[in-house]
Amino acid sequence: MNVSQNSLRIVFWCAALFFLVLNVLTIKDGHSWGDDFGQYIQHAKNIAQGQPYAGRIIAEPWVVVPPGYPLLLAPLLKCFGINFKILKLFNVVCWQLFVLALFPLLRRRLGEEAALLAALVLLSSPSFFIFKQNVLSDTAFIFFVTAALSAWTKYSESLKNEESKNARFFLGAALFFMLYSVLIRTAGVAVFIAAALYSFAAGNKKRDILLLILVFLMGMGISHIFGTSGMDHYMKSLQVPLEDLPKFFKEHVVYIFHTVVMFYIPTKNVVSIPIFSFLSFLITRTAPLLLVGIVLIFIYRLVRRTVSLVECFFFVYFLGIIVWTIEGGVRYFLPIAGPFLLLSLEGFRVGYQFVLRGKWEKAREGSIRWFLIFLIVNNCMSILIDIDFDDNEIYKKDAREMVQWVKDNVGSDEPYMFWKPRAMAALTDRVGTPFWIYPEEEKTWNRRVEKFKIDYLIIAKNDAFHLSERVSAGAVPAEAVWENSEYKIFKVKR
Repeated sequence: MNVSQNSLRIVFWCAALFFLVLNVLTIKDGHSWGDDFGQYIQHAKNIAQGQPYAGRIIAEPWVVVPPGYPLLLAPLLKCFGINFKILKLFNVVCWQLFVLALFPLLRRRLGEEAALLAALVLLSSPSFFIFKQNVLSDTAFIFFVTAALSAWTKYSESLKNEESKNARFFLGAALFFMLYSVLIRTAGVAVFIAAALYSFAAGNKKRDILLLILVFLMGMGISHIFGTSGMDHYMKSLQVPLEDLPKFFKEHVVYIFHTVVMFYIPTKNVVSIPIFSFLSFLITRTAPLLLVGIVLIFIYRLVRRTVSLVECFFFVYFLGIIVWTIEGGVRYFLPIAGPFLLLSLEGFRVGYQFVLRGKWEKAREGSIRWFLIFLIVNNCMSILIDIDFDDNEIYKKDAREMVQWVKDNVGSDEPYMFWKPRAMAALTDRVGTPFWIYPEEEKTWNRRVEKFKIDYLIIAKNDAFHLSERVSAGAVPAEAVWENSEYKIFKVKR
């Protein structure tokens, strides 16, 4: 190892430690009024307290999430209670472990220098800097999926080298990580499909595919025991009228490519904004062609049996978020953020080699080096702009007062209506339901009051649907029993 490599490693570990400390120190207490976090916490509380897994969450069970993430949270809640700083610290740990699991794949395919710089691009991600403030399953899912890819790759290498002892160890590790990934999210099926495609292309034993099927079914069986919602629940959100499908598909493909650019070049400063605008202009006009290119390249490499496991996973998961019609920003791109960066750099090398026939290799590697350094610097500038980011809503004064009133005055057998009932359940152990779930239910929302025998209506005064005014006008027979500057609570008359 030469001096420059030693120096680069020192710089990397110092920078990695810096971003670790920075992410830990900027964790904020509290949470936004998102609702999913409340369900994860309540599931975890139920596990820790020996209660039914799907109990005490919502009066109208809309979805029951897989048990993997709540099982990870349960010990933290058992030891520390609802401590949002501790729960968010778990995000930081998972993100560090994700990069650690990805690094062997980066180094094997990009070389030491590019791998270290690519790892720093991910460690310095401003998207993660903001996302860590959410108690959601994403970072845990990303780690387990990436660990599965890394372990299965090592398993394949051990088979080729006839290292049977190592092969058995890495196979066991890969199957465990795969199993747990699908226990965190049903989307973990992507890593099973990817491994099956790769095994087929690599000519591995049929036993591998049978093991994948068996472990996947085991994961589905465990989830079923916990009462997890089936795939049919998630398919409801994918329904698009047939006549609108071509237009919607094109728009969604453009949106997905935009989120990819947004992850690597967030529009936070004067440098990144014009670059993003230019790339956005290109994507808007070429996204369908880019998708066709990705599909054709993958099929070509699969048929020639030269495809890698990382490529298989990227392709399967990327197609998955193309089909998934819910727009969640960069969140749903995160599991393939590492593979996308790896494959993009590999693609650049292949294109460079094809055009210049191996000439000026130092210029090629220099281009990669400075591109990655630019991404890191831009990430740092973006983090600096968002350094004080804090989206806490539940611990603000008015919200605290409202939550405390619910704790003190609403009985465990008195259901309520509130836009974020799962979050409220996590904070109060009182069960409620939203005013409506699907848009078409708005016109008849007052019928839900009777359906669920609602006792209280908890309404934010800035509610976009003017529910407070509608209740006061007689939409529901109720009287105001408490209010502060942001919230108003009505008691339903029987």
